[in-house]
Amino acid sequence: METNLCVAGFGGQGVMTLGKFLADATCNSTDKNVTFFPSYGAEQRGGTANCFVVISDEAIGAPLGDVMDDLIVMNGPSLKKFIGTLKTSGTLFINSSIVSDDIGRDDVKLVKAPVTELALEMGNAKVLNVIMLGVYVGYTEVIDPAIVWQTIEHKLSSKPKLLPLNKQAFEKGLELGRAQKAGIDQLCDIVICDGGSTDGSMKRETLALYHVNTLLTKTGPGRQGAQLRMGMYFALDRNYKGILTIDGNNKDSIEDVPEFIAKLQEGYDLVQGSRFIRGGHAINTPPVRYAAVRLIHAPLVSLGAHQWFTDTTNAYRAYSREYLTHPDVRPLRDVFGGYELLAYLSIRATQLGLKACEVPVTRAYPATGKTPTKISGFKGNSDLMKVLLNALAGKYNP
Repeated sequence: METNLCVAGFGGQGVMTLGKFLADATCNSTDKNVTFFPSYGAEQRGGTANCFVVISDEAIGAPLGDVMDDLIVMNGPSLKKFIGTLKTSGTLFINSSIVSDDIGRDDVKLVKAPVTELALEMGNAKVLNVIMLGVYVGYTEVIDPAIVWQTIEHKLSSKPKLLPLNKQAFEKGLELGRAQKAGIDQLCDIVICDGGSTDGSMKRETLALYHVNTLLTKTGPGRQGAQLRMGMYFALDRNYKGILTIDGNNKDSIEDVPEFIAKLQEGYDLVQGSRFIRGGHAINTPPVRYAAVRLIHAPLVSLGAHQWFTDTTNAYRAYSREYLTHPDVRPLRDVFGGYELLAYLSIRATQLGLKACEVPVTRAYPATGKTPTKISGFKGNSDLMKVLLNALAGKYNP
């Protein structure tokens, strides 16, 4: 397979750096063949700039093709100049912060990413190319994102202060690219149950990028359980047939959402995501967490539920309306303020004779840096165990 990519914009947007990061990552860390062909206008900064990257499993005949599989454009003039080179059914990535022109074609896939705006929100316009690189890699999966980040990290090793910002930029782009590729908004309504974020992620413009239908913000007491109850009440009040929950820390594979929906449509009442069954992937799971789930939490939940489960602390799961409205469940009670609701719903479905199953998912923790989790330390884990024992003892049953 061969992929021809053109990246175009004006000098100063990091067009060449984007293409070179991609080419270097492919060349140094995979067995694929790659070429990188830069082209500058009269001036590097402010003038036109474009480059061509060819990635292939076979020998590459020419570093510059006539027809592009993918096209990244950072400004309007580049769109006009190169849109004709994009093949039918090819993918066009545009910097929608700047490019507002009609693309003039309905035979290509369009991915919009306001990378200039996102970079400015992060405090440095220079990372717009890294965000767009993340969008491209996240959408196309042309190369493992971890390999690309390793290349960026190596290239910036002499400037360690720039690494955190660039890592955040790359991850933001990856998330946006994956979301657009998955097209989750075409399958279900996206509702965010926010516990009081202060990082700017709940801005209207940001939510629009991910096609969020509704933002709910918790203002009262409680933690995870209160946020879940808020979302459940909203969904049940509006007669949704099912609810799928997923953490908002970018660890989970949104690409697996269709599997959950399919199981609900088949008549299952509890659909538990698992990284530990065939087809699932547990990436960089902390050893202590792995042991606690596999050797303690999952066996105990399975004992109480009378059905074997493997990944019972995973909040990536789906519930049927029939389950949540069952008179012997009543999930909206105030007793569920923290982790009680998650443990309770893991056990209660099969106790009542309802159908439950697991579907394979991927949960990826970062290889380095702080582990994104709400459960840490002795107290966090002991509180979780106390909640589980209470659920097993039936203390949360109506």
